[in-house]
Amino acid sequence: MRNLFIISLLLVGCALALGQSSAEILNETVTYTISEDGAVEKQVVQRVKLHDFTAFSRFGEWFYTYNPELEEVRIVRSVTIQPDGTEVPTPENGILDQSPYATANAPDFSFMRERMVSHVGLEPGSIIEFEFVIADRHPFRTVIFEPMGDYFPVLEKTVVFQGKVPSKVTRHGLAEKTGKNTYGVRNLPAMILADEFAAVTDMPFVYAELRNPLSVARELFADEANQEGISALAGRLKLNGFHTPAEAVAAVTDMVNHRLVTVNLPAEKTGYSLRKADEIYQSGYATPLEKAFLATTLLNTFRVDHQMLVLADGVGESVLLHEPRWAVLADYPVYPEDLSVTGERVVTLAGNAFPAPAESHCHLSLHLKETEKNTFSGDAVLSLRNPLGNMDPHRLLPLEGAKLEKPKIRIHSLAQRTVTGQVTYTLKDGRLEMSSSALEYLRLPRLLAALPGHTHITLPCQLKMSIHVTLDFIADRIITCAADSAVANEAGRCEWTVRRGERSLDFAGSLDIVKTGYATADAAELQALLAPFLSANGQVILVE
Repeated sequence: MRNLFIISLLLVGCALALGQSSAEILNETVTYTISEDGAVEKQVVQRVKLHDFTAFSRFGEWFYTYNPELEEVRIVRSVTIQPDGTEVPTPENGILDQSPYATANAPDFSFMRERMVSHVGLEPGSIIEFEFVIADRHPFRTVIFEPMGDYFPVLEKTVVFQGKVPSKVTRHGLAEKTGKNTYGVRNLPAMILADEFAAVTDMPFVYAELRNPLSVARELFADEANQEGISALAGRLKLNGFHTPAEAVAAVTDMVNHRLVTVNLPAEKTGYSLRKADEIYQSGYATPLEKAFLATTLLNTFRVDHQMLVLADGVGESVLLHEPRWAVLADYPVYPEDLSVTGERVVTLAGNAFPAPAESHCHLSLHLKETEKNTFSGDAVLSLRNPLGNMDPHRLLPLEGAKLEKPKIRIHSLAQRTVTGQVTYTLKDGRLEMSSSALEYLRLPRLLAALPGHTHITLPCQLKMSIHVTLDFIADRIITCAADSAVANEAGRCEWTVRRGERSLDFAGSLDIVKTGYATADAAELQALLAPFLSANGQVILVE
C-alpha cells in the first residue's frame, strides 16, 4: 500500500509534465531587409494563442534592450483578441522605455534603453497580435541569427531576407528553404532551450554573416588607440617579468573574470565599442567584449599563446562560423577537436573571457541526533569545488523541512569552499521525506527535460556528488524504506543505500558523471545512471 502511494505521486507528476502546452505560436513572420551599406531592418509579425495563466508570464510582457544611437524600435500593433472576439489594444502607458536591468550598476552604459510592452486583457483562449520593427540607424551588426523554435509549439514561422542578401545563409535542423531567400518551419513541437546542457541541438535556425565577428574583434583589439593603458594595467599584475605562461594566465584570469563584474551586453548592442583599458578596470565592471579585449591583449603582452572565439547574437547554442576552425560558444563551451590538441588557452567574446569547465565536486555530511521525540539537531559539513554557479547551502539539505542555522563559509581558494552549520529537523507524522533540492542544484530535472528531441546534449563539466546522512534516535524505531539501488555504465556510477539499525538510520548517495557528451543513441545511459538519485527524490521513509 505504501509503495502504491509513492508510485501514485510519481504518476501525478508525470501527468502534469505531459499536459497541454500553455501557449501556441500560431504564425510568425520575420523579415530582414538589408540595405546596400549593411544596415538592417527587422520586422516581426506574430500571433500567439494563450491557453492558461502559465503563458501570461512568458507573453504578457515583451522586452528588448537596445542602443538608441544604433537602433530605433517601433511598435506597430499590440492587440489582445479575447475568446469572444473583443479586441483590447495595449494603452499608451503600456509601452515604456526604461533602463535595462543589465546596466543597473554600470553608469558608463546608462545610455542603453529597454523597450517594454505590456499586453492587456489576457485570459485563457485569447490571442496576442503583435507587430514591431527594429531598424538600424547605421550599419553596425555582424550577424543575423534567428531561432525558429520556442519553449512552446510553433505552428508556422517564416523568415524572409530582402535587399542585399548575404551570399551564404545557413539553415539548421527542421528549417526548410520555402522560396527565394525564404525559410520556414511548420508544426514544430516545443523546444527546450537548455543553455546549461545543450550545445548542439535540433533547434532550427537561420544564420547569416554580414561581417565576420571574429575579424571585427581582431581589428578592434589591434587598434593602437584602444591599447592605451594596457602596459600600466599589466603592471598591476606584478609578475615582474619572471613568470611561466600558467602564472600569467592565472593572474589575467583573476583580474578579468573575478575582479570585474560582467555587464551582460553583447558586442552587437554596444556596436563593438570599447572603453579605455584603465577606465574598464577602475569602473569594476566590463562587457563580455571588454573582458575579451583585456584578456587577449594582456596575454599578448605576456607572450602567451591563445585562441579567440566568438558568440553569435542569439540563444547560446553551438553554431559554426563561416571561418573554419572557429566555434561559437555558450558559457559552458564545447571545444572543436583541433583546439583541444593545441593546448592553447581560449578567450571568448561571451560571458567570462576564460571559460573553465572544470570538474565540479559537492560533498555533504550530516549527523543529526534526536534531542527530544521527533526533534533532531546536529552538524553539517558541505565541501564544494568548482560549484555550478552561485548556490545557497540550504538548497543541498536532503531532508524536506530541514533548516541550516548560521552557516559559516570558509573560502580556501577561488574554486574551493567549505560550509559548516547547525541543522535542525522535525519528523512529522512518522514520515521522513527526501528533498529534491540537491537534484535542482545539479539541474538534473532540466537535463532530463532537454534529452527528448535533441541530437546531442553536453553537460557543463564532469561532476561528482556524495551525500551522507546519519540519524540517531533516543529509542528503538521500526524503519520502512525502499531498497538500495546502484547503476554503473560508461556514463559513470550512481548509488543510493540505506542502513537501518534499532536506534539509527544511515543513508548515502553518490553520483559520478564522467562522460559529458551524449548523442541520441547513448542518452539512455545517462537516464539509467541518474535513476537512483531520481528515485530518491521525494522518497518517504516511515519511522514508527
